Amino acid sequence: MNRPVLLDASFLIALERETAAGVSGPARRFLPSLRGRRLVVSVVTVEELLEGAVDEAAAWTSLQRFTIQGIQLAQARRCALLQ
Repeated sequence: MNRPVLLDASFLIALERETAAGVSGPARRFLPSLRGRRLVVSVVTVEELLEGAVDEAAAWTSLQRFTIQGIQLAQARRCALLQ
């Protein structure tokens, strides 16, 4: 089964910085392993990225390529079990 991948703000920020600098850092090297999988960001990640964005409209546009996952109590409990 090809499970979705939940990306956090730290990964997306690192990916953006590496891409802007033209550097093949850890985030860019990891990206090919995600090929073919659905990429998901949480509403918390959306908030974190928009909060720190210089250009909020551009940040919002870039977030549209991902599935945005809401978080409810069920997801919090499942995450706690996984941790």
